[in-house]
Amino acid sequence: MRIVWRNQGQCPEKGGAGAGSPPEEESFALRLSMARRRLRRLLFGARMVVMLEQGMRLLWPVLAILGAYLGLAAAGIWELLPAAVAVAAFALAAVLVMLVAWRRWRAVVPLPSERAIMARLAHAGGVAEGMMAALFDRPVTGEPAFWRLHLTEAVAACRRVRLLRPRLVLPAEPRGLVAFGLLIFLTGLALGRGASWPRMTAALPPPLVREPAHVAMAAVIVPPAYTRLPPRPVIDGETADSPPVHRITGIPVGSRLMVTVAGGRTRPRILGPKAQVRLPRQQPERFAGEVSLTRSGRWAVMQGRRMRLVLDVELVPDRPPKLALARAPQPSRRGLLALKWKAEDDYGLKDGAVSFYADETALKVRRPFASLPLHPADEAGPQELSVTADLAADAHAGLPVLMQAVVRDARAQKAMTEPLRVVLPERQFDHPLAAAIAKLRRNLLRNPEQAPLVIAGLEAIRADHAGFRAHKTAYLGLVAAIWRLKLAAGADAIRQAAALLWQVALDLEDGGLTLASRDMRTALEALAAALDGHGDLKAAMAAAEDAIARFLARLALEQLKAASSLPLADLAGVMEQAGRMGSRRLHDLMAEIRSLMKAGRREEAEALFRQLRAALEQAAAHPMTAEDIKRAVRMRRSLRDLARLVRSQENLHERTVQAALLASLLAERGIAFDSLPLAREQKDLRLRLEGIIKAMREAGIAPPTPLPRAGEAMDLADRALRVQAGGRASIHQNDALDALRQALDALRQQAQGMALTGTASPGLADPLGRPAGMIGGADLELPKGPDRRRLQEFMEAVRRRLADPRLDEEGRRYLERLLEIY
Repeated sequence: MRIVWRNQGQCPEKGGAGAGSPPEEESFALRLSMARRRLRRLLFGARMVVMLEQGMRLLWPVLAILGAYLGLAAAGIWELLPAAVAVAAFALAAVLVMLVAWRRWRAVVPLPSERAIMARLAHAGGVAEGMMAALFDRPVTGEPAFWRLHLTEAVAACRRVRLLRPRLVLPAEPRGLVAFGLLIFLTGLALGRGASWPRMTAALPPPLVREPAHVAMAAVIVPPAYTRLPPRPVIDGETADSPPVHRITGIPVGSRLMVTVAGGRTRPRILGPKAQVRLPRQQPERFAGEVSLTRSGRWAVMQGRRMRLVLDVELVPDRPPKLALARAPQPSRRGLLALKWKAEDDYGLKDGAVSFYADETALKVRRPFASLPLHPADEAGPQELSVTADLAADAHAGLPVLMQAVVRDARAQKAMTEPLRVVLPERQFDHPLAAAIAKLRRNLLRNPEQAPLVIAGLEAIRADHAGFRAHKTAYLGLVAAIWRLKLAAGADAIRQAAALLWQVALDLEDGGLTLASRDMRTALEALAAALDGHGDLKAAMAAAEDAIARFLARLALEQLKAASSLPLADLAGVMEQAGRMGSRRLHDLMAEIRSLMKAGRREEAEALFRQLRAALEQAAAHPMTAEDIKRAVRMRRSLRDLARLVRSQENLHERTVQAALLASLLAERGIAFDSLPLAREQKDLRLRLEGIIKAMREAGIAPPTPLPRAGEAMDLADRALRVQAGGRASIHQNDALDALRQALDALRQQAQGMALTGTASPGLADPLGRPAGMIGGADLELPKGPDRRRLQEFMEAVRRRLADPRLDEEGRRYLERLLEIY
């Protein structure tokens, strides 16, 4: 007997070498296992398809009822009927859905058996059902070779079976109710168009109280107060059936959406990204409330099922401030450290501080030994922050420390600089007793265990009665400090004695100017807090005015002492030119700040105070020394000499013009005119100019750049006069006058910029914002507009009068004094 193995393509003899060999058995078992797994997957898919088909038989009637109800809602039928009718229709539809679903559920349950599913799958694939079942059967008796052949044919037949396709068709109903319900739904969508979706959502379920289609509504977006941005109105009037989407951009984070609704009975809701707020009821049909806009996205106001307002909001984040050091710290001989930073914020800074730390450990635990407040301007954009650190009395003076600045905005966002290692400047004392006391005080603070040695050194200083002859208060303070160290021990006694010793050293050095400046800074800090709303403004202004007056009086006294070696005439001229802030001027400034605060112009008052404070800090940090006053004297002399040279050149120019006219008249009559005397005068003026430039260079004053040009024009005028060319000489003299006047203006600006420090500061302004060289100095600006024109006419008339040869000497001196004044 011969058996054909179709899957092998060969016909081995029964019981031959090829039949039932181990490789063939393994291959057949693998194919059989794969066929069984594939058939199980097909049976599972067929079972899901059958369940879907039976579920659709259940859902079609339910969907038809819901479709008819929603189709009428999309067409707007329920909105036209009373609310009670709409609620009744919804209830009827719900009851019908439950009844039909129950009947259909009983009809489709239970589900078909696995044998029935296999039969349908075999029928769809064109395979006998027995072939599929054979894969899961086992032979009881019989020849194994025949059973194996049967299984091979079953595996090949099952390869033709595919996944069963669902038959999602409408159930056969004699009345066509399902098709009619779906037709109503599609018709309602076509009639409703864009309003279909809101109408359908409003009908599931319908409200018991129907809100009116139109209500009065007002909505406005209010940015945070610190941004100083105006409110942005969104809507103010009657709402529409389908409200448009309002796109709002450029709104800061934290803005408030304030909504007022007049009309309707249901409390409106404000819906947004992760936010929902119900508006409180103010009156029976009036609602008002607000919500904070913290996220960008779609925000809406709904009342019941009606959409009243839709906003597409794009918020702008409030970025953290920026802070960077503007320049390297600048120490001074008086132990002051001038610091300046550049800061920037979107809406303005609130406060700030600069802290000093002894080492890295103190920085990590945030334990500064000194901290100074910064006073930023509450305005958007870049700005400069300045502070003068007076830490010369601290024990860390002269040692390297770490400095770090921080600023904060209104949202408490902060910016910090990187820790900077700086050396705190020590106060340099010129008075020998003050220098000795300061040295002993420093040793006492840094090495408290050496207190007995410090006491011995202070006793030796106290024995020098001659050094304290003019400083009795300092002597008494020194005695008090010595007895404090003798009678008490501990950190408190050392700290109190060190404070006394510092006051004694300052009193010996500058007569208390440093203490007066410190009191002034304390009073200014209190006034700044009062302007910010913390404290009594009237009391703070009175205290600040008194402290500033005492500081300026002490400053003037020290400057007079420093200038005691100068001639009285020069000293009086410098003081007259520089000016000082008297009590009346200070009172006027304080009154101006007070009136601005009363008028509600707080920003202007704070700006005026900041300028006043900056000028006073400049004066306190760098008071004029004897060398500064000498430089100011030399500057005044240069100004005086240059002004006289300008007047002499103007006089010569007038006479040259007259001589040119006279020469032309005499030439017609054949008479020659000699202009050599005018040439000699021009040469003398040129030599005077060279002397002025030389004196300015020797005094350390940079000559203005127009002066060399003026000298060249004078040389050309001299040459023209020597060849009897008066007309050409007058042109060169006019050029020289223009250059001299420009140089005089430049020198005046340089003199005005020479503040109490004696150093040039062209950009310095007085507290009222006007260019001035000193605090409270006289306003040196020339009149403007009609006043300036009248002044120019007056000066031209004076010059013409000076050119009159018949003018006597007394009248000439009077007119020259007038020109010097103006």
